Amino acid sequence: MRRNKFLHAAQGFLFLLTGLAMTTVLLFGAVMKVGKGYPNTQMPIPVIFIAMAFSILGTGIGVSTLRSFPYEVMCDSSGLSVSFLFRKEQVSWKEIEWYKNISGCVYVWILLKYHSTGKGGVRVRRAVLLLPSIGSTLSWSPKDYVTMLDQYIPNKKKGLCDF
Repeated sequence: MRRNKFLHAAQGFLFLLTGLAMTTVLLFGAVMKVGKGYPNTQMPIPVIFIAMAFSILGTGIGVSTLRSFPYEVMCDSSGLSVSFLFRKEQVSWKEIEWYKNISGCVYVWILLKYHSTGKGGVRVRRAVLLLPSIGSTLSWSPKDYVTMLDQYIPNKKKGLCDF
């Protein structure tokens, strides 16, 4: 599956900027409170919790999108070709330790754990893939869908995250 690299980067940076903006709001509120800039004003507790939630979620999703979500996944008999924003990797079927279907519909989100050989030796990596699937269009359960990984390496399927 191929996505536009620019849109993928823009999506990641948008989440990252959202998280950093909420962090700035929290820091500004703390500085104003401690520095007595507005001594009679208080930032309401629900606003603080909402800003904290957006700060943590936005920053986490942004970093994950930029590092762990590939914008292109190709599959053939030798393995996977995965293109991330800052790197491209060829992963053979032997290097994949396990994979797990996270959610499913026409496209299935898959958590993949594999070994990558590089300059520093063998590294364990994880990636979140979005792969097309074959299955019933009426089901939302990931166990009702078959992906390319199920066809090439069915014995490495770890389990299901069926919500």
